[in-house]
Amino acid sequence: MILVVCLVVMSECFPWSVPLAMLPMEKPTAVVLNLKGIDQSHVGEWEAAFESLQSALWVNSLLVEAYFNAALILYQLDRHQEARQHFQ
Repeated sequence: MILVVCLVVMSECFPWSVPLAMLPMEKPTAVVLNLKGIDQSHVGEWEAAFESLQSALWVNSLLVEAYFNAALILYQLDRHQEARQHFQ
């Protein structure tokens, strides 16, 4: 119950377009590339960020955070159809 309350409260405090990061676990290279893409997006290097996220997905195709972050980048690049596919 406490977890549900925390999730509801947190969802109201953060915008939905915040990139997702995860702790290094099984495939740390993919996680590092995901974080690199996040850093690049923070300074507006959209193409480089997308390339980093694509590399993360090449290393670990199950890294959901990289799909989400790539979708955010594609949206910034006005590539909405591709963004929708990454969100799905």
